[in-house]
Amino acid sequence: MYLPELLNADGLFQKVYSWKKSATYGEDFSALLYRASSCVIHVRRLAELNERCVKEFGLFEDQLALGRDRIVFHSTSLLALLNEISPLLSSLRIMQDMLLPLIGKAKGKSMPSSINDGMKKLHTLGLPEHMKGVLLRYWQFEGCKLRDYRVIDQHHANLVTHSFLQVKPSKKVLVLFPDNPEVKTPRKFTYEKSINGIEYLRSAFLALHAVFEEVATALGHQASKIENEIGMAQLGILLPPERRTLAFWYEANHSVSADGVLVNISGTEVRQKDDGRLEFQRMLLGEEKLPEAKAMYGA
Repeated sequence: MYLPELLNADGLFQKVYSWKKSATYGEDFSALLYRASSCVIHVRRLAELNERCVKEFGLFEDQLALGRDRIVFHSTSLLALLNEISPLLSSLRIMQDMLLPLIGKAKGKSMPSSINDGMKKLHTLGLPEHMKGVLLRYWQFEGCKLRDYRVIDQHHANLVTHSFLQVKPSKKVLVLFPDNPEVKTPRKFTYEKSINGIEYLRSAFLALHAVFEEVATALGHQASKIENEIGMAQLGILLPPERRTLAFWYEANHSVSADGVLVNISGTEVRQKDDGRLEFQRMLLGEEKLPEAKAMYGA
């Protein structure tokens, strides 16, 4: 399961989706797009929670002595923000390790399941020079460092201990990642470069997206808008046939304007008919449910 509207809104993974449509191993791409959707949700959530923390600080700013450019800050919103970081790192690492196996299937070659292992023997994998260059640049300038941060977070230390609220020159949450993640030893970490993990992880996601799209381009694929997909294999054998709901796709778009919060909610039912065939029924929200829906989204 993935969310096309999230990915399409920012033009993400459009060439990868074209690759998916032409491949016989589409389930692998569905898994990739699921992880990509998760990353977008985490990145957006980090931005929302950062803004909320700044607003919470602002409620008491005029009563504080301050005198520092950054202070220790604590709130439920900050804890929620910090809890977004590990799952985002995990999704990014899983996506990294999907890259070489997908290339291998496109080329009819066996590839390492770990990108870290694959990059150690890149020149023995039989890939075109251009594609090797794309992979090498990504790994040297972006990918290897991302892996190091994930290894720290999973095996060595809490990656979010150096968190602050920056007061000057602009207000924002800082979650400082170490300058030297490759050392793996917390007492040797330095933080001179002030690498803000919130901004870094967004950049790391975009860099990973870019390398997937470059590989898709090298394989001859053009951008294509991502379409909705509902997987139902988990339902098993649908016999004997009968009239029943098999799946429901809920879609909600809400935006803020001068008129308040605008809510546009719809759904799609996948229904089995008495003869076993499937039909798709588009549904709009009933007027009687509108007040409840608006309350859900703060309207």
